[in-house]
Amino acid sequence: MQRSLKARAAGSVMGVAAAVALALSGCSSNAAQGDIKPIADPQSVSGTVNVLTWEGASDPLKAVIPVFEKKYPKLKVKLQVIGYDDVSTRLTVGLQSGSNLPDVVAVTGERVKTVTGNFPDGFVDLRKFGLDKRKTEWAASKWPALTGADGELYGVPWDVGPVALYYRTDLLAEAGVDPSSIKTWEDYMAAGRKLKAQGHALLPIEVDTSQAYSILLQQQGQSYFTAKGKANLASEASISAATLLQNAVQDGYAKNVNNWDAMLSSLKSGEAATNIMPVWFAGILSSSVPEQAGKWAVMEMPALTAAGPRASNQGGSNLLIPAKSKNPRGAYLFSMFALGTTESANTMMKVGNMSSLLAASDQPAFKEKVPYYGDQQIWSVFAKTIPDIPSVPFTADYDKADQVLVDAMNKVLVSGADAKSTLRDANAQLSSQIGQ
Repeated sequence: MQRSLKARAAGSVMGVAAAVALALSGCSSNAAQGDIKPIADPQSVSGTVNVLTWEGASDPLKAVIPVFEKKYPKLKVKLQVIGYDDVSTRLTVGLQSGSNLPDVVAVTGERVKTVTGNFPDGFVDLRKFGLDKRKTEWAASKWPALTGADGELYGVPWDVGPVALYYRTDLLAEAGVDPSSIKTWEDYMAAGRKLKAQGHALLPIEVDTSQAYSILLQQQGQSYFTAKGKANLASEASISAATLLQNAVQDGYAKNVNNWDAMLSSLKSGEAATNIMPVWFAGILSSSVPEQAGKWAVMEMPALTAAGPRASNQGGSNLLIPAKSKNPRGAYLFSMFALGTTESANTMMKVGNMSSLLAASDQPAFKEKVPYYGDQQIWSVFAKTIPDIPSVPFTADYDKADQVLVDAMNKVLVSGADAKSTLRDANAQLSSQIGQ
């Protein structure tokens, strides 16, 4: 699901109480785990499909449920919506006890390995249903998180968070910057010099998150870990990402901001003229700064090298089926209808959810003009980059690595510490924490 409706907006909905112990109810079919195999007669599958998700992520699912139930009249979907953190808590408690589990649960990409790594027998291997036959239909970048050590496929890919460059058309014009000239990071910094001369920062960098760094790291095809699960914070790509951001700050082009609210404030005031952000930020910007309608546009993010990709990712979720599901066949049919059809992808895009299904980009909703962005077809800009998003490894230690990295980047960006030595120290710290 979009991070605006998750890790970012989650801060505003976490206060909504939800009973973690709330019992899942409803009738279901009696399909046993041993009976899991490709479904020969989908119309014969019956019962209730209990789906667990968080507030905000529910809207796209709600939008497709009526159509699903019309297509499969013997199935009824019961959508249960609780707080973002509560979903993780409920899932963990359920996996530990082997009870009180939904038939389908939404899990963010960076969290999948945590639950599947700690509970390797806790989810249905969807190869049993034949998902592997359709694997190439989704963005390749979605599969590393969903794939087990022996090739298991633990979930159906949902949305994706492709990254692009948001920019104020008026401020760039006043500074004499032609947006079409920004193709590389070097070009981007050149624009920063012109904007600085006009009293504007090029971009804000939130120092309480890893977002700016991790966007540049994935753009280079790497993550916090190597393909073998080793700590990777001291790699050349990692040091490069940190150094690029540090140089931008020290040269006066980028501005450190303390948090999300400060970042939005810098854009609202015009203190910063651009930002490199995912697709889910489009709705946040338009609702947070409505008075700037018509002054913003979107383009592909700058490449770090002339031949490098202009693509990265932040956010995105998946639907997983617990092994204790009382209706795994119904759960799979719903997951595939919701996430594996262009019809559903088009419906979800209408409520701001960008599918990772590659064929979805040809759907009408992806080509709609957005008034706030000067009637630009911004969804097409983002969707165009999805096939180019580099695939990177995930492990169950994502949260530990993220905190270590945030602390290290604070030293680099705020205190001006040497990026190379700081990240080497961070890598050693992470290696120790995860027992390497």
